[in-house]
Amino acid sequence: MKYLIILIFFLSSSFALTLTLNHAKEENTTLSILHIESKQPFICEKRVLKDFKKVIECRFPAPLMDSYSRQNMELRIDTVEGRLRITPKRRFRLYPVEDDLVAKEEVSWPKKTGIKHWVVIASQKPISLFERNRNPGLKFPIPFVQKELPYVGALDIDTLPLRDTKIAVEVKKLKKLYEKRMYQNVVNTAKMLLEDGRGSFSADILLYKIRAQERLNSTEKGAMTAEAAQQLIDDAKAWIEKFPSNEHLPEVLMLMTKTYFSLGHMKEGNRYLQILEKEFPDSKYTEEAMIYLADRLVKTKKREEAIKKYEAVYYRTKNIEVASLVAQRLARLYLESGYVKKAASYIGKIIKANPDYIQKRGREFYKIASRFAKEKQYKIALELANLIFEKETDRIFREPLLKDKARWEEKAGLFEEAKEDYEKYLHDYKRGKYREFVKERLERLLLDLEESNTTKRVEMLERILKKYKNDPIYAKALRQKAEILLQQQRYDTLLQMADELKKYKSEEILQKAAEAAMKRALKNGICKKATELYEKYRLKPSYEEEKELFACYRRMLQYQKALKLAEKYTHSENLKERAYWLYQEAKIAFETGAYKKAVQIAEDLEKIAKLEKLQEYDDILYLKAKSHYYLDENGKFLTEVEKIEKRFPDRLENLELYDKVIRYAKKHGEDLLLIKYAEKIIMMQKKHHISTYTPKVELDYIEVLKRMGRYAKALQVDIGLLYERLTDAQRAQVLFEAGDLSLKLGKEREAKAFFRKCGEVVEDNSWVKLCAQSLKMLEE
Repeated sequence: MKYLIILIFFLSSSFALTLTLNHAKEENTTLSILHIESKQPFICEKRVLKDFKKVIECRFPAPLMDSYSRQNMELRIDTVEGRLRITPKRRFRLYPVEDDLVAKEEVSWPKKTGIKHWVVIASQKPISLFERNRNPGLKFPIPFVQKELPYVGALDIDTLPLRDTKIAVEVKKLKKLYEKRMYQNVVNTAKMLLEDGRGSFSADILLYKIRAQERLNSTEKGAMTAEAAQQLIDDAKAWIEKFPSNEHLPEVLMLMTKTYFSLGHMKEGNRYLQILEKEFPDSKYTEEAMIYLADRLVKTKKREEAIKKYEAVYYRTKNIEVASLVAQRLARLYLESGYVKKAASYIGKIIKANPDYIQKRGREFYKIASRFAKEKQYKIALELANLIFEKETDRIFREPLLKDKARWEEKAGLFEEAKEDYEKYLHDYKRGKYREFVKERLERLLLDLEESNTTKRVEMLERILKKYKNDPIYAKALRQKAEILLQQQRYDTLLQMADELKKYKSEEILQKAAEAAMKRALKNGICKKATELYEKYRLKPSYEEEKELFACYRRMLQYQKALKLAEKYTHSENLKERAYWLYQEAKIAFETGAYKKAVQIAEDLEKIAKLEKLQEYDDILYLKAKSHYYLDENGKFLTEVEKIEKRFPDRLENLELYDKVIRYAKKHGEDLLLIKYAEKIIMMQKKHHISTYTPKVELDYIEVLKRMGRYAKALQVDIGLLYERLTDAQRAQVLFEAGDLSLKLGKEREAKAFFRKCGEVVEDNSWVKLCAQSLKMLEE
């Protein structure tokens, strides 16, 4: 038999409606059997709508707050204007279930005030249950003697007549003992009834015994003994074997699953849990077993697994109490793991959907609220505190709760509410444990509340400072003024108050002001002020701020102070960190002319960069090459240049190195080397449309070509310079070289043209004079 349970909640949580929809077969026809139950009486009756459709409507003491709609082949269930409406598709019957069929001999129709249980039976096809026997003929009144009406007596679990009705009374007693939590008496009574061997209600008796055994072991201190656990498991297995189709099967499976888990027999426990999940996925007992497993996982420090189990229950359950319980567990775990926002999300859902749950567990949620407050999540902490305080009647428990609630309100900026609660505490607890603390907080709060406008508050504090120079309140007012100035980012004003703040033990505010002022100076590039604050107040900058301070010291040429900052990182175990500071140290060594040290650091950095694959320090190769150049280590210099050329063939930084190669080649008469790198510079400049080393490199190139007798090539390079931006002196030199090279190539006419063009240069210089002399000689 399949069944579905739906809970619809009313405005009052004390009144709930339960709908149980069963399916059965009768005369090869499917029946839908809907049980409508409530803790308070209500009325269901047949109605005919305007469209002549027959329906059943149920009215309740309070209108339904939730909307709901569901249907199957036989009927449809809806909420309409606060009432429940059942619309059968075809045939149906409505029955009241008011009387105890065992205790009463006659079933009566319900009172006008309503009853607590109604049944609707609906089907697609006609069956004998719905037919009325009509016997046409004469009807005569027949008098009957007062006799007992016929009835069906009580039945046992096998639907056979109950011969010994005393057993039913014993089972009721057993149930009452269990409800009174007299679990040992339940076990003893159940044993006696089972040993009696009368058979009837044996399923209920053994079930109560299993329940009581589990409760005994869960309420006693310490874990369940192996003997007690085995007894429960044996009883449960016997129950399952004898009553495999009993409606309490999920509960028995759950109790056995929990017992296995409590003993640490995870394999067996998981096996039965899988049965529950597969066969009874919507049962509350499946959810209870999953929650128990999650609780066990928490105790064994397997929090991630526990969270997954809790969340699985949370997202599958339709029971608001179960959802609230799991949300509480999840919130606690997330809080302990530092995921405060996730924890707050789950608590927020309980507050919104089921506040009664929190109020019934005030002490548990007070601890959770305190944890949120510790994490500065005052909003959620106060929501919990207000809910708990609203229903809490224990005066002793209310005292710390009221104190903390006021303190959290103060920290959350709810000053009026905090003031009200502090005053309430002083009124309610004349000799309270926290009275001195509350008085002190209220005094400070009143000082804050005197004026909410910041400017006026500073003025008020100034008046206090002038009036109460030698009073304890002076230190408080001074501190508050300093805090306001800090909030207003008036750091320079605070730094001017340094001596007074130190005197009245407010150095931490001074330190904060100095730190903030240093950060601002660094941000604005005011290096002198930033470094002075750093040194004067012995500040502890962040790692990024240390980088900025290092840059400041370097910019100010205070290399020793810069190196002192770098020293603590140049041997760091963090290779990336070490690489950064070695790079900075190498640059300072290069800038101060310590070229040998620069080379050593560069070699260390090269190894780390290669190991960590750090490309951002590639230019250390350039620094290393230039250091070799200045050390006159020409062989090493040229080797480094070739290495750079192969690795970074198209980098503009190469131009500087190529120029240095040309200086070296020119000095040592290595013409071929000079030609090679001059051509590289000319080509690279042309490619990138720059002229940084023009015309110096071209003129050096021309000089070597002339020396080698390559006049045509030299003239080609020289004429190319005429299209570049040159000074008058440079243009005159280029024109003179063009004329001289033309003469060497036997082109006298072209040479005269170049010399004449040279004479047109505005600025008079030695090259212009040489052009004039050369032209004169040609014309004579």
